[in-house]
Amino acid sequence: LHRGSDSNYSKNVVKLWPTEYYNTLIGMLREKYPTAILVQMGISESRCVLMSGVDINLVGKTTMEEVKILLKHSALHIDCEGGYVHLREALNGGCSTVLFGPTSMEFYGYDNNINIKGNGCLHPCEWQREDWLDHCVKGETKPSCMYSISPAVVLEKIERKFSNVDLMNS
Repeated sequence: LHRGSDSNYSKNVVKLWPTEYYNTLIGMLREKYPTAILVQMGISESRCVLMSGVDINLVGKTTMEEVKILLKHSALHIDCEGGYVHLREALNGGCSTVLFGPTSMEFYGYDNNINIKGNGCLHPCEWQREDWLDHCVKGETKPSCMYSISPAVVLEKIERKFSNVDLMNS
């Protein structure tokens, strides 16, 4: 699991899925996959808000080489569209669940991933304003593009993708 952004932006950029949604999803994953080891990754605690219920907190504790190993060999990676998703794809690391808000799923999405777009906005709004990552283009304090993606929908899409696979032994 990862929830973080480029250090040039605030730690709560528009394209990040809400921390409370991650916490809910973690509880749901724990119930559905009780033997799964849930790991949170990230550059630093100042950049990545800690999630509740993870088994291993590696935020600020890994080198880039260790991050590559985690991305390459984890059963699933859950994140917003961003660097770790693209790195996992470059490493042929397998499926990621990618949560899209202001960025284009059609442009940045990979066919093998579980790409999820919220229904809060009809079209991606990236680069419509210079500060699009720090402030919702619609002026929403809780950007509907991300807040409209429920943890239940994310879990359902993960279950559907892996219905014929033992996710914890892949």
